[in-house]
Parts: sequence; C-alpha cells; structure tokens
Amino acid sequence: MNPAISKTVLQSFDKTVSCNCYYERPGELAELQVRHDLPLIPRGGGMSYCSASALEGGLTLDMRSFNRILNFDYKLGQVKVEAGICIGELNNFLIPSGWQLPVLPGYPMITVGGCIAFNVHGKSQYKIGLFMDWIEQLTIYHPLKGELVCSATINEEIFNLTIGGMGFTGIIVNATLKLKKIAGNQVQIEARKVGNIGEAVRLMKEKAYDYDYVYSWNNFNLSGRSFGKGIVYLEKIKNGFTESAKPVKFLNRLYPPRQGPPVLNRFTTYWMCQVYYQLSRLKPVSAIQNLYTASFPIYGKEVYYHLFGKKGFREYQVIFPHQNWEQAMSSIRELIRVYKMGIALASLKFFKGKTHHISFSGEGVCLALDIPNNQTSIDFFNALDQVTIRYNGIINPSKDSRAGAALVKACYPGYEDFKRAINHYDPQRLFVSELRNRLEL
Repeated sequence: MNPAISKTVLQSFDKTVSCNCYYERPGELAELQVRHDLPLIPRGGGMSYCSASALEGGLTLDMRSFNRILNFDYKLGQVKVEAGICIGELNNFLIPSGWQLPVLPGYPMITVGGCIAFNVHGKSQYKIGLFMDWIEQLTIYHPLKGELVCSATINEEIFNLTIGGMGFTGIIVNATLKLKKIAGNQVQIEARKVGNIGEAVRLMKEKAYDYDYVYSWNNFNLSGRSFGKGIVYLEKIKNGFTESAKPVKFLNRLYPPRQGPPVLNRFTTYWMCQVYYQLSRLKPVSAIQNLYTASFPIYGKEVYYHLFGKKGFREYQVIFPHQNWEQAMSSIRELIRVYKMGIALASLKFFKGKTHHISFSGEGVCLALDIPNNQTSIDFFNALDQVTIRYNGIINPSKDSRAGAALVKACYPGYEDFKRAINHYDPQRLFVSELRNRLEL
C-alpha cells in the first residue's frame, strides 16, 4: 500500500497472536466505528500485486492485529481464526497436531482474510481445489448491516460473494476452516530435469496424482528445442514426525523493497536463469525439507524480488484449457521473440474445476510469467491479452495491476453477475479499492 494514496486506520483491537487461546469474545466488532463519509477497504498482509487495499481519498483498515486463534477442534479437523492471522503462524500451530491448511499460497505473511478475499490456490489446486473449498463458515461486518454469519447454508449469497470478493462485502471478522490430516512434518522433494516445455507438461500430467504437490520452473529465455527447459518439482509429505523439523519464526522479508537501480533486465535475466539451472544440477535429485518452510517456496528467496529494483516487476498468470495449451504456448513463444523479452520466471501448475465469480480458477495448464517492469513489459502483456482471449484463457486479476475491466469481462462469464450482485448488496459502495475502480465493479 502506498501511504501517499490511502490513509491507514490502525485498529489494534487489543489482541495478539496466541496459539493457545481457544476462546471467543462476544461482539468482536460491536465497538468498531468507521467513518461513513469515506469509502473503506480492509488490508491483510499487503501481499497482492494489484492495489487491492488502497484507495485515493479512502481509508484502509489494517487487520494484522486482529489475529487470534479462537477455537481448534483436533478430532474434527477444524480451526476458527480471526481474519488477520498470517497463514505461516497458523501453519506453525497446526502441523505439530497432525493437521494443515490444505490450500497455502506462496508466502507465509499472507493473512487468512486475504486468502478468502482472493480465493487463493496453492501448489496442488488440481487435487484439493481452492481456498473456498475448505471454508466452513464466515463472520463479516458491514457498517450498515452489522455482523453477519454466513456459510453454504446460512446467508449463502453473501458467503459466495465474500469468497473471491476482494473485500467488497465488508470486513471478514473470522473464519472456520476445514483442515487436512497430515502424516508427518517433513517433505520429500524430487527435482526432475526436463529438456523443454513439452517434457515438463507431459511429466506433470503423468505424476499429477502421485504426489501432494507438483509444479515447475522453466527457462523461457532459450530458443529452439530447449525452450522451457527446467525443473519439475514433485513433493510428497513423509510419514512420521521428527523433532528436527521445527516451526519457524516468519518475518516479512519483502519489505522494504529495494530502492536502488534494477539488477534484472533482458540480458541479466538470461544469465540468472542459466545460473539457477546449473546450481540445481549440483543438488541431489531427491531431498527432505522441513514442512514448515517447504509449505512456502518463496520464503527465503526474497532477494529475487529485490533484484528488480525500485520499479519492481510485473506478473502475468493465466490458465489455458488443455486443448488450447500448445497453440497458446506457440503464440506466447513468438511474442517473447518479437518483444525481445527477458523472462525472469516461468512456472507451470495444473488446474481443474470451474470459475467462481471472477476468482482465478478453471480447467487446464496455469502459466505464471515474471518480467521487469518497464514500458516494453506493458506492451508485451497487452499483446499477451489477445492470446489469452483467443485461446479462452483466464487471467488472474490479483496478479496484474494493469488488467482492466474489458479483459476480465472477456475471461470471466460471471463478471456481470458478480458486478450486479455486489452493487445490489452494497449500493452505497462503502467498500472500494483502486482494484474495484479499475475493474469497473
């Protein structure tokens, strides 16, 4: 969040993280007062790339102190938490008991409220779905409606609007989440080398259901038959709990961002990817990692983001249907050549299922691309939009601060229904962000 754009309201609520606190105070937000003369938007960890928690002339409500564990049912596999708790902290609490959040995004400082607001996916969406598939119940607060308890059977429409609703229905107070039983606290990770993008997709399809997590790193700076050469990561939780695998005190290492000149450009990205691949060859094909840190593959690699400098980077994440994947990939490969783009990161995952409103999901191959932020990158992404539309792709609005209403509307059949429902629920538009305005919702 840019403090020059949005004022921040810090509400402490006199609450702190406590992993042995299993009680709930009545009327948690009954005393919360917000200014009705200005639009408001809640903010979790501030990890989104799309100005989701900022608004020029508006108020941002910082939820990070609203972060207690309220109840944990060990036998049933359910946990009730306040929305401001970080998923890394919650994961630390759950693993020793033999449970885990089934869907974990890449960084531990993301909050549960943020996971709900963007209906996030993890490293195995094709097997366990989206964050929404593991939400039992929500409590949200709207200044004109009070506290609302909602679930798949109670206030169902509000429940569905809140999940993937980007904070537009109000403040998520707490959530009851279903958990996944785990057999151990370590992960066996296999790093399989692949010669090109085709080999990567074939291996991932072959191994998709044999492992807990399957994803890839690919080098898109190569040409010819080596395009997409890289590594497919196959991960499986090992049986047994060991004392050597211990919780980690997670810190937000993404801030402050690097203020100096960028290190990564068209030429240095080529060599960075070459070095990364060569270093991976020196490591064993199979290794065991602590589940606490292996759950968050970005943690400990924050230097990558700082290398982009003050201007940062841009990310494009899209799902293409399986039947359109090869044609789409061929077009993207040509665009990279034409625009002479240096691709800092390319990664694949598999997805299945239907979209929910305008939250990122669908059936097919998911591709994420990171590139240095400059005018050429914007032109490249604008051209990439046409490939996405032509081959029925689905873009991720939470990863692209450039994507507008026309693109999202073209990708999501539910765009108009979502827009109509949100504005019917909150006709005074009390909850607004730069993202909402850009998407014309």
